[in-house]
Amino acid sequence: MAYMIAEFTDRLGTSNSRKNGKIWFVGRPGQEDIDACGLTESKNGMSGMISWHTTLKEMAARGWTLKFVTPCAVNLGAGPNYNGPVENAYIFVKDE
Repeated sequence: MAYMIAEFTDRLGTSNSRKNGKIWFVGRPGQEDIDACGLTESKNGMSGMISWHTTLKEMAARGWTLKFVTPCAVNLGAGPNYNGPVENAYIFVKDE
């Protein structure tokens, strides 16, 4: 049995994020991670920052099972651009 060592988050606790089915790889993935998880590059137009995301459907297609979801951050902001308050982390497992 293999566990995904990287952390994924749904970014719901951050401003200007939307619940759109994307789960985001936390950190900078190597090519092995990109291939194992079906990661897609996403570039922020304003900052030029590159992030990587996948979906539960893509992870399942590659043999990963969602083991559990746990809260990992809280956003205490207010207003229409905040979707929080809780951001979740996703942990996956794969039978080998």
